[in-house]
Order: sequence, then C-alpha cells, then structure tokens
Amino acid sequence: MSAIAGILPSKQKDAPGRDVREALRANISFRGPDGLSDFHDEDILLVHAHLGKGPKANTFEEQQNSVIVAGDIRIDNRADLINMLDLQKDAVTSDAVLVRAAFLRWGPSCFEKFIGDFAMIVWDAREKALYCCRDQFGVRPLYYQETPDAFSFATEAKMLPGYQPGTFSKDYLAAFLGSIPFNEPETAHPDIFRLMPGHWLRRQSGRTVITKYWELEIEPISPADPAEEFRDIFNTAVADRMCAPQQLATFLSGGLDSSAITGVAERILSQQQNATPLRTYSVVYEDNPLLDERPYINDILAKGRYDPEFLPMDHYQPLKGIEKLLSVQEGLTNSPGLNKSMHLYERAARDGVDVILDGHGGDEVVGYGAGRLFELANDGHWLTLIPLTRTLSKLSGSSSLALYLQLLERFGSEHNHTRAARWLIRHIVRTMITQTNQNFTAWERYLAPAYVKEMDLKDRSQSNLVLTPEQKISDQQYQLRGLAFPGTASAFETLDKASAAAGVEVRYPFFDIRLVRFCLGLDSSEKLRPNQTRSILRRAMKDIYPGSVARRQDKTNFAPEIANGLLQYHDDILEQITLDRDGRLAQYVDMDNLRGGISEFRQNPLKMDGGDVLFFWRIAMLHIWLSRDSTGNDSAVSIK
Repeated sequence: MSAIAGILPSKQKDAPGRDVREALRANISFRGPDGLSDFHDEDILLVHAHLGKGPKANTFEEQQNSVIVAGDIRIDNRADLINMLDLQKDAVTSDAVLVRAAFLRWGPSCFEKFIGDFAMIVWDAREKALYCCRDQFGVRPLYYQETPDAFSFATEAKMLPGYQPGTFSKDYLAAFLGSIPFNEPETAHPDIFRLMPGHWLRRQSGRTVITKYWELEIEPISPADPAEEFRDIFNTAVADRMCAPQQLATFLSGGLDSSAITGVAERILSQQQNATPLRTYSVVYEDNPLLDERPYINDILAKGRYDPEFLPMDHYQPLKGIEKLLSVQEGLTNSPGLNKSMHLYERAARDGVDVILDGHGGDEVVGYGAGRLFELANDGHWLTLIPLTRTLSKLSGSSSLALYLQLLERFGSEHNHTRAARWLIRHIVRTMITQTNQNFTAWERYLAPAYVKEMDLKDRSQSNLVLTPEQKISDQQYQLRGLAFPGTASAFETLDKASAAAGVEVRYPFFDIRLVRFCLGLDSSEKLRPNQTRSILRRAMKDIYPGSVARRQDKTNFAPEIANGLLQYHDDILEQITLDRDGRLAQYVDMDNLRGGISEFRQNPLKMDGGDVLFFWRIAMLHIWLSRDSTGNDSAVSIK
C-alpha cells in the first residue's frame, strides 16, 4: 500500500519550488514509512511513499525512454505479461517496471490488460502527457484537482495542495444522512474529484480526457466441475495476495469468507520451507454469547498451524475516538463498525504486520443466489420455491411465509390467480413486512420534509436500489447490480484510509477480477440450494471448513451492540442531540420526531428497529462533526 501525489503545472514558469515539494512530501509521508522519494523537473513534480519490504512501485531511479511510472501497484498477471512482452523475468524488478514496459509497447491500452489492485500514474515526457489509472473495482483510490495554474493528483484528497479542511458539499451531507453511497466523480470536497474505478485519465496541453477502459459484464459459463474450478481460482487469488516478503496476517471472524481465506492461506504457507504459523486476528465477546463467534473461530484454528490473537470487544463504545475517525476519513462516514476495524489495524501494525487478508466482498462476489427466487417465480415453479425461501429466511431472520407471499404478489399476477386471491395475498404481505420496510426508511421518519425535498433524497434513494418491486430480472443481473453498486468503491476508499492511518496494507482476495467473472457467470443453482446459501463456496471449501462453519447459515447482527453502546456510554450525546441548543441539527432534522424516536429508544433499545438505531448513530456523528472540523480542532464546518 504505497501512495502517490504530484503536480503538473499549466506553464513551465509555474513549476513548483522547493517549498511546495517539501510540503507535498510532508503530506504524503505518513503513508510511506518505508521510503519517500520524488522526481521533479520543469514539467512535473512526483512524490511517492512506499510501505512494505517489497520493491518500490516507482521508476524514479530507473528512467528509460522518458517514461516514468509510480503508484500503489500490485499486478497479479505478471507471468502472462512478461511472456507477452518477451521480457526476462529477472529484468522485471518491480511492478512499476512491468507497467512501464507495457506502456512502452501498448500505450494507454495497456491499462486494460492489468489484473490486480492499483492506482498509478505514467508520465510520458516525450509527449508531455500524464496518465492516471485506477483498478477495475476501485480497491486503490486516486483523486485529482484542476485549477487554472495546475493539475494535481494524490492517493488521498487531503494530500492535494488545494485541499480545504472542514469544507464539504451539500450533496455529500445529504448522502450521509440518507445512507446513500456517495461515489460519483464529485467528492465530499468542492472542486476535488475521484478517478472512478475502471477508468484512466490523460492530462496533456491543459486538457483532461477521461476514458472508461473496463466494465463488468455477464458471461454465462457451464464448467464441468464448478466447485473445483472455483477452488482453483480462489486459491490463486489468495496466493497472489501473499506475494512479496511481507509479515502476513488474516482477519478471522468465523464466517464463511474469512474462514475460507484463512484456511487457504494457511495451506499455502504450510507448503513453504521454514514457514511460521499464520497470524490471525479475531474479535471476541467473552461476556456476550449472542455476539461471540469464538466457537467457529476455534474450529478453524484446530485445522492448521496458527498464531491467533483475540481482541475482546465486550465494552464497545461506538462513538469512542470519533474525532480521530473524522480526521482519518476527512469527514463523515457511514460505517458504524469502522472503529473496530481501526482497532484491529492498529494492533496488527504494532505487532509488525504489513499485510492483512480480509474477507470483505465475499457476499457480493460469491452471491446468495437470491435472484434464483425471481427466476423460479417468474416461471411459475412455486413448489420448488418453498425450500429455497426457507433457506434464505434463516439467513435474514425474516418469515419464510412473508418472503413466499411477496413473490406471489410480485409474480403471481402473470399466472392463474383470482382477483380475490391476489387481494388477499397483497393484504397479508403488507401486514407481515411492515417492520421490514421500516428498516430502509428510518431517515424518512426523522429528516425534515423540507430538507428531504430540497436535496431530492427520495429519488436519489430509489435510484440506488439494486432491485425495485416492478423489476423482474435474472440472478446474474441481480448480482451484477450489487457488484456495480456505488457503495462498493466507496467502501474501499473508507477502508483504505483507515488501514493507511495504521500503517498496514489490506488485500481482498474475493475481489479478484478472475473470481468475480467466474461467480457472476455461474447459474443461480450453483449459489442457492435447499438448506445451503452460497453453495458454490461451501462445496469448494469442503476440505477447508470444519463442520460447524460449513453448516453455518446465520450472520451475526451487531445492531444491538450499537444500541447498547449508545445508551450505556453515550447517553450524554443523545441528550445534547435532543436539546440542539445551537439549532444546528434543526435545519436537517425534524426535531420533534427525532426526540420521540430517541425517547422510545431509551425506554426499550433492543426493540428499536435497526434502521432507527443506525440513524441515531449517524446523527450523533453529525452532531460531533458540526462542532469540530475534520482535523479534530474546534472549528465551524462549512457546507457548500
């Protein structure tokens, strides 16, 4: 996890001086404790910060043909590219050197050939052209800013010379309050933009041109042995992310995703000479068996050689250290569990860990096969649906009957049902799923109607739905929408800032492009079977999972933990919110409804809807944020 920053002046006479160069080095240095270097001439200033023991991801000292490469780069298809480029393996001393060779051969079309995680720049002095490129899923971030005097770019927005702490856009705040992913080219900060995933940018002669080089598409496949092929691809994805002589660890929660990564990584290590046990980090709850996943964790640990670390979280305070989180994230973030992740990152860094493998994205990439219900209902296979609705309802904790009736209401009108029967079904469905609907509309209850209308939150919220009630799509289309959901890349940006602040690099094997393509191309019957969600993963990992994990159907609900934490440790902040002495919240929130909701919450927190609890957490963060700027100092926040 390296970082880059740079300035391309509009005119040579405006080339950055030594003071600007030193300021940029200072801005970026925290992300590269293992090496800081720069390149500068009359045309451009480039700064690179390196983390880890592997080769530096820049070619500042190996200039060739006036092409310079720098970035946060990990290329996974190195062997294929080396063969295509007719290179000697020993000559490719880093991924940056490989990127330079590819650019010299293919120009900017080389970007579409790379598999891995990367945010990189290529400076072509021959054409005085700067190229910036971000990987397909946006695992690594890249931001830029244009002014009349210069074009600037950086791994984080706060590294840019024109960054203004405490200044945020109105759309950003509205997205936070409505829990809507904010992942357009525009960012929270006016005049600062993100390079979108799967895009590259060229800056030349004062003009910026952005090109989309990749888009995820459905390519149906019918492998002879889907589980075996999944296992081969997944093993490769994990192995590729264990490259370079790093101190490696995994996050192990006891769920399907982290258990698969941990088990495969341990087997890979066990085949190496003089391998040490794999370090794992797990959150445990010694006093709360409803949240504690230690039984699953212990069963995984019993199947290999591990060096486990357990971090108790029984007394979790969801707003503790919120000022630091606001500073790291450059503002608000809709991630109530992020404090826990930051605690894990910091502990791992203190232990000397460089790289952490994380199961983030497993749900989206493997898929639950929920779209199979739509396919079967649309074809009228109602009996086949019965065991599958039971299987999915175990995961969500909802009523299988309600789910089945929802499908009847949506799809049954195309089959032979009487008008009275359809009316009865509709009536039962609306009665049974009222509580479920509230989970998604808590903000409608508490935000001021005038503010909702001004910011067009209802339409913005609807446009981000993966599926609307009127749509009838295949499982592959359903999964594709989830993978393309705007929250995917924004989550990576959030996690990147948090891990970088601790000084560790996090890698995500499930977001391997080869694995994503494979899973998306599978038929829905490979993902959802009676009593088996995510069937392809369970079958592929049958030799990795212990029986308890292989049979696991539930996911732990942490909303009660947040609810208890808010009341037990932060009731004073809830009281400040209800008083709203300075009137800052009233411009966004219907204070009467909010006071009523908080009163209900105080009386019976565990019966409060999860959506309401998360909204209270967001309002608490907003309350703190409006009184402090993103650096943690007392200062008014400017909303533009």
